Amino acid sequence: MAKLLDDTIFRQAKVLAVGAGSFLVSLVAALFESGLTEVHATLPKRTVTAWREKVRPFDWILYVSQQERIEEIQAIHAACKAEKKTLLTATCIGQMGIAGPLVNPDSEGCWESARRRIHRSAIRNDPLTPIFNPAVGSMLANIIVFDMFRTIARVTESELKNRFFMLDLHTLEGSYHSFLPHPLVTNRIETEQVHHWEQLLGQGRGSSGDPNEFLSFVSRLTSPQAGILHLWDEGDLNQLPLSQCRVQAVDPLSEGPAELLPVMIRAGLTHLEARKEAGLAGIEAYVTRLINKKTELSEFVEIGAGETVEESVFRGLQKCLTQQLRKQTADRKPAVLMARLNHVEDTRCRYYLQALTIMQGAPTIGIGEDLLGFPVVWVGACDCWYGCVGLNRTLALRMALQQALLKALNRTEVFTLQGVEIPTLIPEEAIVTNLEIKAVEDRAQAELILYASSILKRNQTPLFVFEIKVEPFLKDNLGGLFGVLLRKEEASG
Repeated sequence: MAKLLDDTIFRQAKVLAVGAGSFLVSLVAALFESGLTEVHATLPKRTVTAWREKVRPFDWILYVSQQERIEEIQAIHAACKAEKKTLLTATCIGQMGIAGPLVNPDSEGCWESARRRIHRSAIRNDPLTPIFNPAVGSMLANIIVFDMFRTIARVTESELKNRFFMLDLHTLEGSYHSFLPHPLVTNRIETEQVHHWEQLLGQGRGSSGDPNEFLSFVSRLTSPQAGILHLWDEGDLNQLPLSQCRVQAVDPLSEGPAELLPVMIRAGLTHLEARKEAGLAGIEAYVTRLINKKTELSEFVEIGAGETVEESVFRGLQKCLTQQLRKQTADRKPAVLMARLNHVEDTRCRYYLQALTIMQGAPTIGIGEDLLGFPVVWVGACDCWYGCVGLNRTLALRMALQQALLKALNRTEVFTLQGVEIPTLIPEEAIVTNLEIKAVEDRAQAELILYASSILKRNQTPLFVFEIKVEPFLKDNLGGLFGVLLRKEEASG
């Protein structure tokens, strides 16, 4: 009885088919074959106001086009949204057919979000004109009609809710892909200064402590078709003596389809560590594009993401200091003293030194001028010098050694280092003796961050922290997502 009732509801649905040519013919045929007894069809040439009047009598609007006509779809989309009508589209972009998403008053995703999420590299723009044939039109039309049927008849939940179907026009192979609502469409981009950010430290806010849980979260962000991250894997990168992982985020400022940001390479002592570092770096690159373009914050804000508040603030602060070092080095050649490592307690520094010595010969170590009260270490290797600033000397040396190792492992790769690289540097003759490198914790510590904050205050450059709200999915799965700003205080007269 329920099945008969649902079928009756479907047959009584008021449907408007919009399109032209053979694609519209395929759509109308699919609608009649599904059991509808009446279908209205119209050509797609109207203003938004005219579309509102046209869609008002109908429950469902199904739009098809052999080519992506952006203004046309936007007008229909706006009319359906204003009149609270359900919209399904099928069109071709590049060499791909795209069916969906389902857009109704209750759906989070919409056509505009889907278009901004689809990666340009996934649609293969060569040639620009889609290779359209009747089989393509029939397949795409049947997909949206069947989805309409299952939604109205309540057979199953829509396959196109927050998803779209991508069909290869050459092979006629296709699959469904999920996407997230785009923050530039939903206007979900907020920043709020955290005036007493120190109180958040040590509160246990954030990760469950299971590294696989975080990696699973990053995996859900990754898709070569519509993910926030386009890729996140080891590729063909060498995995000894460092584990390496590459990541590439999309540019969220693209109007659609989405362009890609440069590939980044991150490393760690283990595969889990390298993958985590790459995942966080990709998220930070994505959010940085949004925040520095679309909010009132200055371009000097650095984004830190982390499993915990401490990790997020630490990463943001470290990036601020690195940016300051880049500016300082660009303005003048660094003054460096030769250093002799007397005793290295830190396990990571010791391992990096051994690996670099085996690969390139013993590196030269130099000590630079302190930056805002923090130590700067330079490592000479691979015919270059690599400089890093850290919250303590051990962390600075760790990063500089790791950057030198990364460059040695990836001589043919183009990627951005996390420190400063200069081709020539002549250290001063004086030798710093008895330089000891103490062991420090691998994870971000609240005490270290507070200590760093006190140093910055003494140097009249206090630390400002902003909570970043751009994607609910990120907020729900990260311990922290913060913007960090170092602002030089005006000298009091």
